[in-house]
Amino acid sequence: MDAECETMVNAVSSFTKLRANPGKRELLVRALWPLLLEASTEIGLHEYSLHACDEDPDEVWFFARFADETAVTVHELRETAVSTPEFLSALLPLLAGPANTSTAQVLWALPLHSDMNGTVSGGCPTLAERKE
Repeated sequence: MDAECETMVNAVSSFTKLRANPGKRELLVRALWPLLLEASTEIGLHEYSLHACDEDPDEVWFFARFADETAVTVHELRETAVSTPEFLSALLPLLAGPANTSTAQVLWALPLHSDMNGTVSGGCPTLAERKE
């Protein structure tokens, strides 16, 4: 197994849905910026992105992919540290309710690469192939 695939074997993903009060999504996105800045220094956090929901103008989703459970714990501790009273007082009025977070173990992923001709190569073995 190549190194890129090896790093995905223990990977954990996290999905967090946030709902802004009506018409407050852009303000919420700006208020969340300190979380992104803080996360950018975390070891073991491979991806951290914020997405706007196409179906709901007041909904945003965080996606995070971590190297392993230890990286998730580090992220959660750092997120708590960023959640100062000032940060929370700016954020809470923008939210329509609590965040809804789910984590999931990565079963397979395709780190695909394409050349200048559009030929795709790469990819990691499936869970079944890894168990063989």
